[in-house]
Amino acid sequence: MLNRCHVLAEQKPGVRDALVPALLEGLPYTMHDEAIEKAVLKTFLEDRIPGIVCHPTRPCGEGQGQLGFGFPLRIGEERVRSSLIVDADQVSGFITHYEVMDRAVAVTPPSHPGLEPIAKLGESCGVRLGLIGSAALAAVTGLAYVRPESDLDILVDAEHGGDVKAFYKRVTSFSEERGISIDVEMEVENSLGVKL
Repeated sequence: MLNRCHVLAEQKPGVRDALVPALLEGLPYTMHDEAIEKAVLKTFLEDRIPGIVCHPTRPCGEGQGQLGFGFPLRIGEERVRSSLIVDADQVSGFITHYEVMDRAVAVTPPSHPGLEPIAKLGESCGVRLGLIGSAALAAVTGLAYVRPESDLDILVDAEHGGDVKAFYKRVTSFSEERGISIDVEMEVENSLGVKL
């Protein structure tokens, strides 16, 4: 699953310490600051946030993939983030977007105010929904990734069926009525996301 974007990847016990140098090196230049690095390490090592499988921006060897890490920290409006290359044997498990959605709707209160109504819209239209972005990370970690103005990033399973057009129309109306920005992608062939 290291080639399936947006899937969350958990690291094996003991692996995180070995990944610290690559994690700090992967921080954008503007985020290399002692206080930021200390906060990043605390979240990475103590809170054990999962990595997000992403398209590689650097060479990966056989059995490797790139993980992005988004932290519940910001510098101004920019989220603190990093990425690194991992070997498949450093990953203990994966959480798909659809499993994240199942977890997210079971959490009270929900990680995002638009989550429960959107999940109900998906169910009424017969579409299978996944959750990505800050609301997904908040649902899985319990950390403060979501702000009042945060958008909601939804993934629709193209292979599941249902009335995708009706769902998108209803989501658009809901977004306009509630003033919540909702980004909807359709997942095609378990990896490619197409914006609706």
